[in-house]
Amino acid sequence: MKLEDAKDFIRRNPGAAMADLWGDLLRDSWAEGLLEVQSALEDITIDDLALWTLAQGGPALEKLSQGLEKKGGLGGKTELAPTLGKVAGACVAKEPGSLLDKISSIASDRNLSLLDFLTEARASANLASLVQKNATKQGLYEPIAGAFIAERAMVPVLVLAHADTKLSLRFSPAGEVGVNQKAADPFSKDADLAIVVAGEKVKVFLISHKYARVGGGHQMNQRGDAAKFLAYGTVAKREHSDIPSLRELASKALHRDIQTEAFEWEPGLVLDGEFFENAPDIIRAEKSYPALQGTSCFIGNSDAFVAHLAGPATN
Repeated sequence: MKLEDAKDFIRRNPGAAMADLWGDLLRDSWAEGLLEVQSALEDITIDDLALWTLAQGGPALEKLSQGLEKKGGLGGKTELAPTLGKVAGACVAKEPGSLLDKISSIASDRNLSLLDFLTEARASANLASLVQKNATKQGLYEPIAGAFIAERAMVPVLVLAHADTKLSLRFSPAGEVGVNQKAADPFSKDADLAIVVAGEKVKVFLISHKYARVGGGHQMNQRGDAAKFLAYGTVAKREHSDIPSLRELASKALHRDIQTEAFEWEPGLVLDGEFFENAPDIIRAEKSYPALQGTSCFIGNSDAFVAHLAGPATN
């Protein structure tokens, strides 16, 4: 999701707490995704089906290859099938190809023909929903949280995964700052948001954002990743008062040059969803990371972070 689209969603809900908006956001995103996949199913043509089928190989491709070999007087000395399969696969557009892959897998599990399942999915929203994209994996969370903070606190917020503000920042246990490097142990996960606050100094909150509604193994891992980010980031802050690439992004956001002596940064965690309600106490008490003991860095949800920015401790 683009940041401006996320801001439009927040503006349509003036005064609402972020905690009250997640449910509506996810419901609307699933509904929009269903409409998109229904339209895409209708757009699959006979040519798409033919090319996709040839790309899968099997009897149809073998028969076509043998016919072409015979027609060309090749005497069966060449094997056209692999080449034809590759060419057909390259000609299948990404959208119908991906959908047909999913339909084929589900149809096979149900012992149905692909055409039968495609026909039924076009007529049934329930079946169509089986092949739609997972709304929770479409980059919703960080832009929405960022838009909420930007709109409610009236500060620039940068989504660090987006092209126009793209920057990868992660930390090691020793406080190294990994800039635009590949993910690797023992570094933390990337920062997600940079919130730029102009005061006596320009202060950038470098935020790891998570959303989780219910508990489970994945959610526990998310909390562990958040704790690691904050612990390593706390060490990095002691070692590095300046991160030039981050300061450059902040300068662009404020449309003015920020000198090293007028810049500071701080790591923090914005954790939304019911699962993270007790996360601040749990993370601060995490014995695996001594740097977290008594940390004053922010840990809380989007609503609490907006309140934090309004408080005297921001600068």
